[in-house]
Amino acid sequence: MLVVLVDALRPDHLGSYGYSRPTSPRLDELAADSIRFTRAYSVSSWTKPTIPSLFTSLYPSQHGVFEGNAHARGGRLESDVLPDTAWTLAEGLRACGYRTGAFVDNAHLRSEFGFAQGFDHYDRVSASAPELTARLLDWVDQPPRESSSPFFAYLHLLDAHWPYEPSPSSSELMGVESIDAAVDRALRDAVNDGARVLTGAEIEQIIRSYDATIRDTDDAIGELLARLGERGLLDDLVIVVTADHGEEFLEHAYLGHGSGLYEPSVRVPLLLRLPGDTQGRVTDRRVSILDVMPTLLDLGACDSAAAVLQGRSLLDQDGSDARTGEPVFAEVRHGSNRSEALWAGRWKVIRTVNDPRSDAPTALTRGRFEAAEELVGARIEIEGDRLDDERFSAEEIEFKWPGDDDDEIKARIDRVDPGRRGIRLGGFTVDLEGARLVDHERRPIEIESLSAGVSVKVDGAASEPFRLEADKLRLEDDRSDVQIEGLIRSAVQHGDRLELNVVGVRVSVQTERLVRALREFVDDRERNEAASPETAYELYDLQNDPQESRDLSVSESRRLAALIAELDAHLATISGASLDAVARVELDPQTAAELRGLGYVQ
Repeated sequence: MLVVLVDALRPDHLGSYGYSRPTSPRLDELAADSIRFTRAYSVSSWTKPTIPSLFTSLYPSQHGVFEGNAHARGGRLESDVLPDTAWTLAEGLRACGYRTGAFVDNAHLRSEFGFAQGFDHYDRVSASAPELTARLLDWVDQPPRESSSPFFAYLHLLDAHWPYEPSPSSSELMGVESIDAAVDRALRDAVNDGARVLTGAEIEQIIRSYDATIRDTDDAIGELLARLGERGLLDDLVIVVTADHGEEFLEHAYLGHGSGLYEPSVRVPLLLRLPGDTQGRVTDRRVSILDVMPTLLDLGACDSAAAVLQGRSLLDQDGSDARTGEPVFAEVRHGSNRSEALWAGRWKVIRTVNDPRSDAPTALTRGRFEAAEELVGARIEIEGDRLDDERFSAEEIEFKWPGDDDDEIKARIDRVDPGRRGIRLGGFTVDLEGARLVDHERRPIEIESLSAGVSVKVDGAASEPFRLEADKLRLEDDRSDVQIEGLIRSAVQHGDRLELNVVGVRVSVQTERLVRALREFVDDRERNEAASPETAYELYDLQNDPQESRDLSVSESRRLAALIAELDAHLATISGASLDAVARVELDPQTAAELRGLGYVQ
C-alpha cells in the first residue's frame, strides 16, 4: 500500500480535475486507472491538525492536535503532540503483518510530535520530491523479515507548499517569468494584512509558480511509479493520492492557507487505485480524508476493533452520495479563534468564534492571583523608561486580553542607521532587517523615510535585553512617552514587589500596584460587552455558488438555524470519542527555523 500526500495541493490545478495547464500528466494517467473523488474534503486547512486525522480517522477536536508553533507562557514556541493513546493506521497495518515506513518532508511532522506511532521506519527530512522518493525506494528494496510481508509506505511531499521554488524546466513550461513574488514573505504578509494590493500580473506569476511546483512533484511521482513497476510491485499495489489542504489565491482576500475553511483551502484531490482495476471511475459523492484509514484497513483485511473510526470505508459506499444526510465537518483553531464548517447537501455553514477569554491566564479571569506564576502569559502594557542594562522602570501599567503575542515598543525614534537596517528608540536597539514598514494608512514606506523624533510602533520579538528583532514598524501619532507591551514571560515574588519579564527585560513593580491594575482591568472588561465571545456565521449554496461569493446567512435565516443545530449536534456526537489531553513540547531551534522558512513562525 502506498499513500502519497502532496502538501497544499488544490484539485482544480490538476488535469484530471479539469485544469488546462499541463501540471499533472503522471497523476492524470493514474487517475484514469483509479476511482477519482471530485468532492473530497480535508478536516482542516493546514497540516498540523490534518495529518493526525488522516492517521487516526478522528476529527481534530477528538485527537486534540491544533497548534504547531504556539507561543506558550514564557514566550517559548511549542507544538501539540499526538497522544500515545491514539490508534493509528500504521499501527493497525503493522499488527496485520505489514512493514511500515514513512518518508516525510514537513517540520510539523517530526517523530517527537507523536507522528511516528506504528511506523517501523520514520524518515522525516527536508528533501525535494526526487530525493524523498529515492529514500522510499531504498527502503522498499530492503529485504523484509519475511519474504511474503506486504508493505505500507506513507510519502509526504512538500514541493508545492509555499515558498514556490520550481525548477527551471517547469518554470519555462508554465510561463513563469519571475519567482520573486512567489517567495517574498514580506509581500505575502503585506497582502494578507491589507497593506498591499497585488496586480493581476503579480498574482498570475504566483499561480504559475505554484503550478510549476506541482509539475515538479508530478514528475517525481511518475518516476516513483515507474521504478515500482520495474520492480514488479506496481500491479498489486493499492495507491492513494491526496492532500492535507489546498491553497488560497485571494479568492477570499487571503494568500496561503490555514486561516479559514473556504473551498480552496479544504477541498482536496483523492485518487484510489485498486489492484487489477484499470477502469477509471469518477464519483461526486462527498467524502472526507477520514475515510482513507478505514478503507486501507478494509483492503488489508485488518481488524479495526481497537479504534473508534469517524470515517467509513470507501469500498462500502455505492455510486450514490452515501453521505446524504451525513455531514462532512472541518475545523481550525488558533489561540482564541476557532472556525467550524459543516457541509450538508448543497449547503455549507461556517461558524467563526473569537473568545479571548478561552486563553486568559487565571489572574485575568478572577482579578487576583494566589501565586506569581498565575500572571505568566498575561499581556501587559508598561509606560516608563530604561533603568539600567537589564531593567525597565514602570511608571504606569495596564493589563490587556491575550491574543496578540508579539513584543511591542511605542516611542519616538532616537537614531536611525539605514546601513545596518536598525533604529534606536526608548533605550531599545531594533533590528529592521526583513521587517515590513508602513505608514498610518498601512501603506509601505522605506527606512530612508524614518528619522529621529518620528513616533512609531514596532512589533517583533525580544532576542536579548533591550534588543528587538522587528516584524513590522508602523508610524504612530506623536508621543513623548515610552511604552512596552508583551506577554509576562516570568513572574517572581520578592517581598512586597514582583519582578516581571516583559519584552525580554526585567520590570519591578509593587504588588499592591499591580493588583490594583488587575482589578481595574477585570472591572472594565465586565462592564464592556466586548468581553463576550464574538460569533459570526456564513451560509453558502455550493450548488449555485461554488465560489462562495454570496453569503446567505441573513436571507436564509431559517436554513441557517437548522444547519447550526446540525453543527452543534455533530459536535456533541464526536465529543464522546476524544483522546487524552494533548501535551506540548518546546520547538528546538532547527525546527523553528524550518517552520519560519515555510511561513509559520515570525
